[in-house]
Amino acid sequence: MDAALTVGHPTVMTTTLIMVPVSLLLAIILPGNKTLPFGDLAFYAFAIALMVPFFKGNIVRSILGCSLYMVTMLYLSTWLAPVITNVFKLAEYNVGTVGLVTSVNCGLWPVALFTILLQSIGWIGLVIIGVIVLGLLIYVNKIKKPAVQ
Repeated sequence: MDAALTVGHPTVMTTTLIMVPVSLLLAIILPGNKTLPFGDLAFYAFAIALMVPFFKGNIVRSILGCSLYMVTMLYLSTWLAPVITNVFKLAEYNVGTVGLVTSVNCGLWPVALFTILLQSIGWIGLVIIGVIVLGLLIYVNKIKKPAVQ
């Protein structure tokens, strides 16, 4: 099962349609942003479909949450644009006179967070965080019994 099952939900569609102009407006007014998300507008429904259940179908909360997500994605795509452009050049893809190539993709944030953490705290710190998260997951799922409702 994936996001395609929930894309047709009315809240997902409404939020997606509202987020298109909101995203473009955010891209224009955010200081330091150098990304316009034109190519990624078609993929919003899939990212939003994963957020709407978290917000329990509330359109206002979904729009606020998606706006925060969009701000993060715009800044991450601006920050990663030189790296992505170099990858295109290494693959001998002709970027022409476009300048920098980037993507405001739905799954970009884990890679960017991993990169930021790796640069800030190094491999040892990343392994320590991984062990802590794994320990917490084991605690929540095995040791601490959830209350049955």
